[in-house]
Amino acid sequence: MKRVILLGLLFVFLATSAAVALAAELGAKPRTMARLGDSKEKIQVLADRLEGSYDKQEIIFIGNVVCKQGESVLVADSLKITYKDTEPAAVSSRQLDKMEAVGAVRFFYGEKMLTGTSAIFYHDEQKLVVTGEPTMWDGRNYVLGTNIVFYLESDEGVIEGDAEQRVSAIIYPEEERRLKKDDL
Repeated sequence: MKRVILLGLLFVFLATSAAVALAAELGAKPRTMARLGDSKEKIQVLADRLEGSYDKQEIIFIGNVVCKQGESVLVADSLKITYKDTEPAAVSSRQLDKMEAVGAVRFFYGEKMLTGTSAIFYHDEQKLVVTGEPTMWDGRNYVLGTNIVFYLESDEGVIEGDAEQRVSAIIYPEEERRLKKDDL
């Protein structure tokens, strides 16, 4: 099973590498995304309710949560943001530790979308772990498994399966990869 996963990922990464090389030959510069949580762009969070605890270093947004920073958008039923331990007096200089999203999770990052029932974003590693019927979309192409680990900085990921659900991928030719209005 690991061989199938590795072969699938190898195919996806080779196709991506070829596209980057072609773009470089044509003079296009690869787009880099800012580190999520580190960008100087504001973070905007919308929700039905907010609960927080300075002692626990956490904030919980509940109901129809939309969290946006730059081109990155996270949508979920609830979102718990945990900060690293800092002195209580240093509230304005808190550093993000992790974000835990639960319920109908959708994460948009550039042209990619990851979906599942829960996701945990680890700030220092710039790593997103999606579980609960996780699916990773790139245009019309998609891969699903039991667990997806996506590294935002390197634009790499690992999709795992198990005995009950193997990794499955649908990959379209480049001219068919882009979403069309009928797909929405």
